[in-house]
Amino acid sequence: MEPAFAAATAREFGPESAPESAPEPVPEPAPAITWFDIYQRVMTVVTYVVYAGIIVFVLVILAWPTPQRPRPDGRRPISRREWTAKSLAAKRRGALSPPCRVLLTSFADAFADFMSCSMKSSRPLRVCLKCIDTRYAIEKAYGNILHGTSPADEDCHYELMNQDDVQVVAFNMRYYHRIMDLNRCDRCMLRQPYGGYRVHDEVLDYKLKHDEFRACLRANDHRTAPGADGTPEVCTLCSEHLVRQSNQLEVVAEQPLHPVVSSCKDVEDMANAEGR
Repeated sequence: MEPAFAAATAREFGPESAPESAPEPVPEPAPAITWFDIYQRVMTVVTYVVYAGIIVFVLVILAWPTPQRPRPDGRRPISRREWTAKSLAAKRRGALSPPCRVLLTSFADAFADFMSCSMKSSRPLRVCLKCIDTRYAIEKAYGNILHGTSPADEDCHYELMNQDDVQVVAFNMRYYHRIMDLNRCDRCMLRQPYGGYRVHDEVLDYKLKHDEFRACLRANDHRTAPGADGTPEVCTLCSEHLVRQSNQLEVVAEQPLHPVVSSCKDVEDMANAEGR
């Protein structure tokens, strides 16, 4: 290189030097941990713990042995496996054993008596008051099927229940309870310690006053001529009975504004008959 050109180049661009290296990147500062980040991490851990607990709980429930429930009659409780074995054995036998047939016949007779009573007491509606004795009979007969009366028939419910899809015995018992629930019979009577029922004294008193009022109407139904005030004579003669019946209705219901709602259907039907 000529001296003049080199001097001019040096003046123009400066002295020759090695090429400069690229600058090193400056590391970004780590983001600061906020309370929200901590909350998210804690909730994630809690979620996993809850899921794990649910899975463990389900596994324990599935693997836990079925407890032996005590029987109401005080006899030895049985497990589900033993119950299934007894039920299958009864199904294989086919024919009913004599002790079980006796219990089935007893229930059939009690149910027939209840059905006859309920049908005959449907008008006027007196199912609760007139069929009170049949309630004890049918419930006792059904209880004997479930629990037995002696070692000879203690397993009869395996032969009489859950042996087919119809389940006539259980169906008839549900029908009986349905009739009782529709008529609200338990609101008119008390359960006795031995299993029977007794009608409330207030309800019996109300029925007595109702019968006296209806008897007065029948005895004087021919006296329909209006009196001096224009009221039929029969109404004047029987008004005292009607007042006593109405007062007793409030005693039974304990709700003067809605007297017939809080008692059984028998009382409601008698109350409705006052206006007829």
